[in-house]
Amino acid sequence: MKRSRINQVIRETEELLAAHQIFLPPFFGWTPGEWAEKGPECSCTGPQRRNSWTGSMK
Repeated sequence: MKRSRINQVIRETEELLAAHQIFLPPFFGWTPGEWAEKGPECSCTGPQRRNSWTGSMK
């Protein structure tokens, strides 16, 4: 699958979700460079992240 098709599907999905008042978090659109600029508080892994269902560490 070409990247242009992937980007098209992402845009269409965002439009569909917005039409139903469902909005994705801001980090959804971050580029790899933006992720690299963020500090450890934005890491999806690591000791500071807890499982939101059980409260236990991941």
